[in-house]
Amino acid sequence: MAWHDVPPWTAKRAAADEQMGQVAEIVRRWHVRRISSTTAVERLRELLEPVRVRVGGQEHTPEVQS
Repeated sequence: MAWHDVPPWTAKRAAADEQMGQVAEIVRRWHVRRISSTTAVERLRELLEPVRVRVGGQEHTPEVQS
């Protein structure tokens, strides 16, 4: 997709909006007691924490490309 089709800031905002929708869904399920507090916190951590990949013997955090 070319830059002029979807500007980077629009794509980033759409990704953030989608992520907030997922957070809201987790909180909604916790609020109606479909999932426990522990499960909700684990899912939120999985969703919000950056992915860390081990390369060789050292932990590597991927760089954010903008």
